[in-house]
Amino acid sequence: MKRKARGNTAQHQRDTAVMKFFTDHNMPYPRKGVWRPVNHAIGEINGLPNSRGIVTVTDGIMCYIVCADGSLYRGHYSWFIPDKVEKVLQGKALAMSFAQFVTE
Repeated sequence: MKRKARGNTAQHQRDTAVMKFFTDHNMPYPRKGVWRPVNHAIGEINGLPNSRGIVTVTDGIMCYIVCADGSLYRGHYSWFIPDKVEKVLQGKALAMSFAQFVTE
């Protein structure tokens, strides 16, 4: 008797995206928390200009931000402030290259 596959395809895609993020950055998958991808918003942690970049994954508390030089910044997700332009342009801002968007 065949067993039906149980699982949510959308959930599997989210898990795959998170695993790809950690693998691409040579990081082990964290043991605590449920990590999920977030909409790629450009911004920074409030008051920390060195954290400027694209927020990629979060567990609801902490987040990882990919900076323009390719480095990662780990910060508190509730203190992440997206750029106001993101809210206005939404898709257009994401279509621009990160370097272009930062220099404008």
